[in-house]
Amino acid sequence: MRAIVDKEGKPTQVMQLFSEELKAFLEAPDFANGISVGNVDNADPNVLDWYKEQTFTPVAIGLTTAGAATYTNQYGSGYRAGNRFHFQITLSWTAHTGTGSLGISGLPFTSSATALFSSVTCYSQGIARGAGEVIQAVIQPSMSRVLLALSTAAGAATGLAVPASAQFLILSGSYEV
Repeated sequence: MRAIVDKEGKPTQVMQLFSEELKAFLEAPDFANGISVGNVDNADPNVLDWYKEQTFTPVAIGLTTAGAATYTNQYGSGYRAGNRFHFQITLSWTAHTGTGSLGISGLPFTSSATALFSSVTCYSQGIARGAGEVIQAVIQPSMSRVLLALSTAAGAATGLAVPASAQFLILSGSYEV
């Protein structure tokens, strides 16, 4: 670091003022143990009004009949920064009684009603699918769950039926809250 000095080699008043202001700023209550965010909605887009890290319990559900699963892994973690929630989910189950398309409920925040669909990255093992089919995942507006579908190479999508078991289902993404 270079100091600003006068012709006699003494720190200038500007440098002393900067040093004192910086010291006071860093010793302020909000910075003594890191930044403290009040987690109160603020309409100003230039204000970071939320920051929260948390874990949650995701649940694999059938969208016709929710059913119940016997889990070997069931974990969710994420953080909210401003109006976005970023997350990762890991699920494995050996039995499931749900019917209909597969959904993952338990996201801690409901997505914004005015937001478009948010795509979610998906990795899976042990979930059957046809040749050329890919699992896609999205979060719809005003929802606190992930919807999963099968998509063909031609782009046609159908709901992914609740599998009786899944070795791994890992989802990560973010959405507007």
